[in-house]
Amino acid sequence: MREYSFMAVFEPGKRGEYSVYFPDLPGCTSWGRNLEHAQEMTHEALEIHLGGMLEDGDEIPAPSEEPEIFPGTEKGYKTGFITVWL
Repeated sequence: MREYSFMAVFEPGKRGEYSVYFPDLPGCTSWGRNLEHAQEMTHEALEIHLGGMLEDGDEIPAPSEEPEIFPGTEKGYKTGFITVWL
């Protein structure tokens, strides 16, 4: 097993929900009813995304030292590193 850790951006919605994206992994996104649920779902999304990359023979990029927050991200966003083992 190998450890992978990438920064996730948790973007608040109008009803308490959070959408999530990984700046270093285009297309890897998730969602949750609240922050705790979003964090749980984000682990699953990262596992599936990276697992698919490995199965396809794609190279997993090294995490950026300072990942870029996408322009237009809602104010009040939170960041955190999500770690999975594959």
